[in-house]
Amino acid sequence: MFTVVSLASLLLADIGDSANPPGWFIFFALIIAVLGLWMNWRITAKAGFPGWYSLGLLAPFVGLILVVLFAFAEWPIEREVKLLRSMAARKPIPTR
Repeated sequence: MFTVVSLASLLLADIGDSANPPGWFIFFALIIAVLGLWMNWRITAKAGFPGWYSLGLLAPFVGLILVVLFAFAEWPIEREVKLLRSMAARKPIPTR
């Protein structure tokens, strides 16, 4: 979302009148924001967290805190992999 804000500020600087952006700019910004949220939703869901955590990226400092937490927390998918590996280590794999 930080790139959306920086892209928006660059485009508004080129437009000139930042108080009244043109309709195409608002449409473009909404498309970019929705795509960004959708991608973040999928990433958090694949990591094993609830997808709605990506909505925290809309709040200025909540998004930064979530990124730091995701970086240093043990992901649910990692816990599942550890569990499956421990289960596989206890049971011998049948061979034919």
